Amino acid sequence: MTKQSLFKGTMILTVAAFITKILGFANGIVLANVIGPEGVGLIMMAMPVTGLLITLTTLGLPIAISKLVAEAEIKGNYRRVKKS
Repeated sequence: MTKQSLFKGTMILTVAAFITKILGFANGIVLANVIGPEGVGLIMMAMPVTGLLITLTTLGLPIAISKLVAEAEIKGNYRRVKKS
């Protein structure tokens, strides 16, 4: 693996972010034309709820599961490891 400079890595990430923004903008225009204003309104109503659900889902569940599995494995309770 070759060594990259900080500037080169920054430029790669900047170009990738710019391309992603352009693709998202184009996708939004096409979606708005296909589903119309009522569909866009429904999506805008659902977006905050979706963000909240994703935040609550990923808040601490993976860490809690990892902790439970590690504790059960140390105690030798392999049935509980598979259950978790």
